[in-house]
Amino acid sequence: MTNNSKNALLYSGLALLFIGLLLTDICLGSILISPAELFSAITSNQADNGIMSILYNFRLPKALTACVAGAGLAVAGSLMQTLFANPLAGPYVLGISSGAGLGVALLLLGSTLLPAFLIGNIWLPESEKHQHEITIPSLPKLIVSGSATQITATQIQK
Repeated sequence: MTNNSKNALLYSGLALLFIGLLLTDICLGSILISPAELFSAITSNQADNGIMSILYNFRLPKALTACVAGAGLAVAGSLMQTLFANPLAGPYVLGISSGAGLGVALLLLGSTLLPAFLIGNIWLPESEKHQHEITIPSLPKLIVSGSATQITATQIQK
């Protein structure tokens, strides 16, 4: 067996494994969808409306998003390893992980501050400004905001 035929066999097996796992991901969940129901829902409109709704509104988008995200991460990792000619190159080399941490911290901080700014007195008509009370955020929001502040401060110090 030549090298090319071994590679073709390997990639064919990986493609079949990928398709099998994708179909398993779509079928499994809190409501099980049998392969026959999946096939009838994809090929015709004669399937149960509940199954069609679950399939097209939840499971297919989730599975396709996971495939696209995984493919994107694989391409990004491969490009980084090629760029640095180092098979061990990771996201820490260029500071991608630190930048991602800072982005998440800013998003978490912004998500707790932005709604208060948009709902606050600035955007309300004069007659409604005194009708709304300021609410104190819940304990989980305060904990997440504190963690985000710590992450942001750590990233800025680096």
